[in-house]
Amino acid sequence: LGILSIPVTIIGVIGLTNAINMIDGIDGLAPAIVLLAITGLVFFNVTQEFSPFTCLLLAVASALLPFIIFNIAPYPKIKVFLGDGGSLFLGYIISWALIYSAENINNFTPSFALWCVAIPLFDLFTVIILRIVKKHSLMIARKDHIHHLLGNLGFSKTLTLLVIVSSGLAMLLIGTLIENYLPNLSFSVFLISFLFYLFIRVYKNSEKKVERC
Repeated sequence: LGILSIPVTIIGVIGLTNAINMIDGIDGLAPAIVLLAITGLVFFNVTQEFSPFTCLLLAVASALLPFIIFNIAPYPKIKVFLGDGGSLFLGYIISWALIYSAENINNFTPSFALWCVAIPLFDLFTVIILRIVKKHSLMIARKDHIHHLLGNLGFSKTLTLLVIVSSGLAMLLIGTLIENYLPNLSFSVFLISFLFYLFIRVYKNSEKKVERC
């Protein structure tokens, strides 16, 4: 991107950092999404020796695993929370980890970085588009994220967590397969997948308007 690489990188870091923060709407979701991204990063380098970068990712993952257990625990006395500071920190860490990988690791493409965090990116861009269309403020929190959609459909918080994390894992596996066999189509397929998700969200939103009428 030449001279545009710096502002695009800054926008990317800020965007993904906030995407992780915005998707932190139910217990365990944000750390599980970050853990999926770390899994993709580590798995991609499984054939290489353990570098300090990989060890750092494994250290973050080892902290996230017990945190998720206590975060989704149903007992108030042992329950812990992430908070905005925690979710923003995780978003910042994973955004720079993806940028570092795309710049320094052989065959790790920017398109595969997108697959690692597909769910929060889909959610972020969809929410922005829907709010612009509805002329709502982008800065005010609203119940228009993916976990709110599933909740409105009658999904419990546990089932919502499982569905979103499973979808993230499926996207990661699809991205891995495409990167290995059809790398030239990776970004195109990612974009088509996003447009399909956006269509579903717009359709569900139009259904709500019809019901209110």
